[in-house]
Amino acid sequence: MIDETSNIAGDLVVVLSDFHLGDKQGPVPDEFESDAEFEQLLRKLFVDGVSHPTTLVLAGDFIDFSRVLPELGTHGLGHQFGATEQQSLQKLRRVIDSHPIIFESLKGWLEEGHRVLVLAGNHDVDFYWPRVFEQFRSALGSFPPPQLQFVSDGYIHERGLYVEHGQQYTHDNRFEHWPEPILNAPDGPRLERPWGTLFMECVYNDIPELHRYIYAVSPRRRLVGALSGGLLSADRTSWRALSKISRFCVTTGCRPLWRRVCRARNAKRLRQRLRETDARIVVMGHTHVACDREISLGRGIAPVQFLNTGSWLPIFPPLASQFATWHDYDQQPLDRQLRYALINLAGSTPTAELKEFPA
Repeated sequence: MIDETSNIAGDLVVVLSDFHLGDKQGPVPDEFESDAEFEQLLRKLFVDGVSHPTTLVLAGDFIDFSRVLPELGTHGLGHQFGATEQQSLQKLRRVIDSHPIIFESLKGWLEEGHRVLVLAGNHDVDFYWPRVFEQFRSALGSFPPPQLQFVSDGYIHERGLYVEHGQQYTHDNRFEHWPEPILNAPDGPRLERPWGTLFMECVYNDIPELHRYIYAVSPRRRLVGALSGGLLSADRTSWRALSKISRFCVTTGCRPLWRRVCRARNAKRLRQRLRETDARIVVMGHTHVACDREISLGRGIAPVQFLNTGSWLPIFPPLASQFATWHDYDQQPLDRQLRYALINLAGSTPTAELKEFPA
């Protein structure tokens, strides 16, 4: 069985993930535009009279370190080596300066006596650097643990609830040394860099130069359709993007081609993990696809309620054609789906619901 953690205070838990906060002044677009809405959500929870203390879980990819100071991701030490601790500190300072409302709102939440737990995802694995989380703590008023806590186990498993970011159940973003993702590089300690992060730093960070809102085409299967549809248009975005992707895959390996093969294996790995818990409610992020449904863990085992909180980044609504062109997307307004999971652990059976803000 997976060991139980002991981080949650009170009976109410709020889970958010995948904000991907970035650098407003950097060369890579910072897509997060919901700073005011986040502040309003925390105020709404105050007004609704949440019990004290309520635990807020930031369930991974709250900060997108891989899209801040992208030039730091280029080196000749080996694809598997990511940022140093000093580089991660530089990146975090940029994010803090770019999103003062977010950090002031979290500070206010803590001042009210509530709790904040931070799980790392594949985009903010930098929290495993001790000085990085201490800088994060300082930006929120220096509240000590357990009120402000980095959960280095990589998961929360308490009172029938299981929370994890979810990158470990993918083929291209999982860490081989999880949850100890710090390697000895030729120049000293560096973060482990999975293939997906390497792709972000060496390819994806350059793509906005080709099209400003390429990140807003989600989920990724729609991006594949947009790239395919764009090959037949006068717009050269798809040709330039595919050229970059092809060169990268030849250099590092063609893991995207194995997605279909690996999907069943990934699902099997997730179900095996959940079978090792007694959780009745499971909350994850990572995919940016919000859901609230039952999933089966196998014959003779009770199904669990599975919630994904999605992402607060703006996205394009689905278009009629699977192979829409970039011109088609240019004509569409961006949409934001601000969702969070609200879990009540009171009583013998925990309950959970996926809520949208504003309701």
